[in-house]
Amino acid sequence: MDKNFLIQQLIRYARVHLQDEVHEAYSRYDKPLYAPINRENINASYDPLFSKKPGPTFSTLLFRFIDERNINEVILYKSIGISKAHFSKIRSHIQYQPTKDTVFKFLIGLNLTLKDSLLLLESSGFTFQSSLMRDLIIKGAIELNIFDIFSIDKALSEANLSPLFYK
Repeated sequence: MDKNFLIQQLIRYARVHLQDEVHEAYSRYDKPLYAPINRENINASYDPLFSKKPGPTFSTLLFRFIDERNINEVILYKSIGISKAHFSKIRSHIQYQPTKDTVFKFLIGLNLTLKDSLLLLESSGFTFQSSLMRDLIIKGAIELNIFDIFSIDKALSEANLSPLFYK
């Protein structure tokens, strides 16, 4: 498939979704911001902050995905521009807190589905922000199964955003 076509497809995806979000944001002003509080049922619906078990950490989930896909770790981290030291730090610290770009690199490098991408993002405290063109281009690449790092960087560059892989 033509790389220019893929790049334009990514940018178009991001622009359409960005416009949808802006339209949706303005339509929210017609609705009340907060529902009235029913004080009689407040204790019945109370859910303690710590009643839920924490989910898997970024490191745990990342290595689960690597193992499930039987991916060579060295090839993976080299192909997405992660240093050996950085990868070792992720492996040895179960509570490692990555940057959003690091998570994005692994989403692309592992060719994750959108569902799995959302899980890995959530495990590190992030999500795709629908108001950020960069996030939408990455999300579009995942949804459209475009995992070519050069095409993704080119799409980011054409949208006047910094590249993810080759800075």
